Amino acid sequence: QADNITYALGRDKDIACPDFTPKGVNSSNFFGGCLTEDKFREINDFCGEECRLVFGLNLMNGRDRKKVSFKEPCPGSWNHSNAMALLEFAAAEKIEMYGVELGNEIECLSPQEYAADVVTLRTIVNKIYAKDGDGHHHHHHHDHDHH
Repeated sequence: QADNITYALGRDKDIACPDFTPKGVNSSNFFGGCLTEDKFREINDFCGEECRLVFGLNLMNGRDRKKVSFKEPCPGSWNHSNAMALLEFAAAEKIEMYGVELGNEIECLSPQEYAADVVTLRTIVNKIYAKDGDGHHHHHHHDHDHH
């Protein structure tokens, strides 16, 4: 359920950030979810040298989705400022992300909409990681050619 999570870190440190609220017994059906700077550092520390961090980015931010179900329409466009705050924070903290996944199998988007969002993400990633200038860009992102 990566598409319900808000990132309260970096320049969005003080963003309204609802905590995890499980609905009923099915724990996969939660709404909200708050990733803080401390929590993100914990995940990174836990990962250590032994694993690679691939992060699912919330693609529903800014989209209107009344019901979380496969075929419900989700009008609106992706508000990527929160995702950008997360990536900037990771870059500033030298938290190395092996890759990012944009959204998690969101069925309400057309391939065209999804492709446009991938292009947006690509632009953001380039903007953030162009700053380090040490030629180590290649491991920060994956191109998903299969979408």
